[in-house]
Amino acid sequence: MAISCNFNSFKKALIYLSIALILTSCNHKKNDDYQDSAKVIGEEIEEIILKNNFVKARNVLKTYIKNDPSSCKFNYLNAISYLREGLQTGEYKLIDMARVGFNIVKKSCPNNFWPYYYHGIISYKSGDYNVAAENFIKAFQ
Repeated sequence: MAISCNFNSFKKALIYLSIALILTSCNHKKNDDYQDSAKVIGEEIEEIILKNNFVKARNVLKTYIKNDPSSCKFNYLNAISYLREGLQTGEYKLIDMARVGFNIVKKSCPNNFWPYYYHGIISYKSGDYNVAAENFIKAFQ
């Protein structure tokens, strides 16, 4: 009996998991109302991204990132939107924008492993194996 694995379902589950973890892992010292509204906004943007409406997601995120440039949640969702669109369209410029976004998240939230993991994937796929290795090591420490 062969075990089959639907790779697209696995990829989607991994993205759901990574978004959920980033939304719960970064604690900024702001009031509870801000935390609650950021969570709701993050969940709404997550739904937009999962519907592959990347430009809309980034337009919504733009305002929030402008008001809170070091937000792990919003910068992470922004990077994910660039990465997913870049992977779907094959546009390297979008994937490079995701790399920039993941670097921002790594600075704001250095203990979260997802930005290191995704930066490692991007670096590996582009042939930058040393940077990929550094990011994978940090992701799994």
